[in-house]
Amino acid sequence: MSNKLFISTVSGIYFFALAVSGFAKIDSVKAQSIPLTYVLSGTIRVLSSPLSNVKVILYKGKFGNRRITDTKTDVNGQYTFSVSEADNYMIKPAGSYKFKPEYISIFVNGSKQNLDFSATYFLPKLINR
Repeated sequence: MSNKLFISTVSGIYFFALAVSGFAKIDSVKAQSIPLTYVLSGTIRVLSSPLSNVKVILYKGKFGNRRITDTKTDVNGQYTFSVSEADNYMIKPAGSYKFKPEYISIFVNGSKQNLDFSATYFLPKLINR
């Protein structure tokens, strides 16, 4: 045996290697897992209809200074991001639409839903010559 602690979870018997003789008190602690994944989700609509295939970008940091990932809205106009830590995030849609709000900046310490955007068609100005 090596100098390690062995625990039998089936029988609850503890085995020690190279233990010193004498008495010892052992307290057991039941471990619990804490989910560290938060889900951020929302919908993008144009004239109250879902808008699919819109690129949505997730940034991290109070000022959205670090791009994390991007996704596209599904046929229902919905997007979803999973983040693994509490922090400041910014969500910003991209494309040939004008979005309201332009971006959403939030502090995430739990899952957030209804992070929605509305889109309007954007027509660039043409220069007369």
